[in-house]
Amino acid sequence: MIKGKILEKQIKNEYMYLKVEMNENIHIEPGQFLMLKNDMDKNMAKPFSIMSQDGKEIEFIIKIIGDFTKKLSQKNIHENIYLRGPYGHGFIEKIDKNKKYVLLGGGCGAAPLLHFEKNYPNMVENIKIGFKGSFVENVVPEYKLIFENIEKKTPIDWLKENDFENIISCGPKGMFKALKTMDKNSYVSLEENMGCGIGMCKGCPVKTINGIKMVCKDGPLFKLSEVIL
Repeated sequence: MIKGKILEKQIKNEYMYLKVEMNENIHIEPGQFLMLKNDMDKNMAKPFSIMSQDGKEIEFIIKIIGDFTKKLSQKNIHENIYLRGPYGHGFIEKIDKNKKYVLLGGGCGAAPLLHFEKNYPNMVENIKIGFKGSFVENVVPEYKLIFENIEKKTPIDWLKENDFENIISCGPKGMFKALKTMDKNSYVSLEENMGCGIGMCKGCPVKTINGIKMVCKDGPLFKLSEVIL
């Protein structure tokens, strides 16, 4: 287990921003995730993608939903959390490195996309992240955001107004279903309940045209045309 110290925390509505300093300098590729655990918490570790990494410092955007994230949100600055990983495959392993991509996100699905943009800016054609509220403008540049309750549009609506071909998306399954109806070269980063992060517990299966895959071990990025939603 890696020990992490909370350096910064912001909470607004149902979202939490965390900056954490790890006691080890591990490299996390955009798209990979960490399993987080509260100390002395009986709950199993939960998977979270990071938004950025600078040496030992990592950043998260987390939606407060359920007992685990509620307890996490109650931690104070300088308190510890525990992490293991990274797990999964980085986006860069799955995509065509000779193409540029539009990054399309919804809610906390912003995290791995922002991490990818930071690490591989030359492979990003554009980026749009949809949020219902405006809290994230404190940690995400506003030009990347769509405030759905204000603009009355979603990232999918924005995509329909623009002529882009290559997409990497992370967000709710409704976004993926809408994207599947469009003639695009799309990849989707899937989120499922996980227990172990390494494929042993079989808690994160996804149906594909090539059979059942595990999001943690085989993903989290998949070609949308191969996923059965």
